[in-house]
Amino acid sequence: MTTHTPIEKQAPRSLAAADITPRGRVFPSPGRWRDQVFYQLLPDRFSDGQEAQRPMFDYHQPGQFAAADKAAWMAAGNRFVGGTLKGVQSKLDYL
Repeated sequence: MTTHTPIEKQAPRSLAAADITPRGRVFPSPGRWRDQVFYQLLPDRFSDGQEAQRPMFDYHQPGQFAAADKAAWMAAGNRFVGGTLKGVQSKLDYL
């Protein structure tokens, strides 16, 4: 039986403790990128475009919404969540 260390115990506690050593060849960024802002969008973590099919949180009836399971929430980063390009497209006004 394999035992797993909870993800919150695996996470570095500071930037200095993080291992950010490149795992392969790296290439310098072009000089024209200096002082530019880049955005990275991860569709899988963003939206699936089906929010209208799920109820929104209602402050007047909070009991109908179960508290999130912390273990499931922490483990979500280890699997696909389900966002799609169609979901991103549905939020372009927001972006």
